[in-house]
Amino acid sequence: FGIIALYLVVIASIGFIYSKRQVNLEQYFLAGRRMSWLPIGFSLMACLNSGIDYLMQPSAVMRYGLVMILSIFSWLLLWPWVSRVTLPFYRRLNIFTAYEYLERRFSTNVRTLAALIFILWRLGWIATALYVPCLAISAASGGSLPLVPTIIVLGSVVIFYTALGGMKAVIWTDVIQFFVMFGGL
Repeated sequence: FGIIALYLVVIASIGFIYSKRQVNLEQYFLAGRRMSWLPIGFSLMACLNSGIDYLMQPSAVMRYGLVMILSIFSWLLLWPWVSRVTLPFYRRLNIFTAYEYLERRFSTNVRTLAALIFILWRLGWIATALYVPCLAISAASGGSLPLVPTIIVLGSVVIFYTALGGMKAVIWTDVIQFFVMFGGL
């Protein structure tokens, strides 16, 4: 319990520390466009592999075997496209989000629809990504850490560091999360 509490305090502190360094929207949403590729890479790996994946992958590999490796190969095709085409395209446009591009290219209605679809999709994903690890923690603790309070505490800490610290806080907490997950493996 002490290790879990310490971990939550550390990641919440990262949000508090970076909240003092926010001077404009570019700092908050884009980390000042000054983050190097390594922490961003660790952050992407951590956020694309949630607790759902962490708990699901071993059973999927046992069930389907090496076929699961095929999903890795899709990333080998996707990453060069994103790094060489998509990201430079958005960077040249000097915009904050893909939704800003949709508004410039099409209309406000297209931007709103795309944002609404994305928000609904991510809310469902976030709810599941929060529920599954909390369910595992509750089960592993023998019920000592009840499910609903665990969800509320963990969700509150994540909202806290994200809202206060912006993108830099998210990236650095994801880096820590990557090493926690990697160390657990």
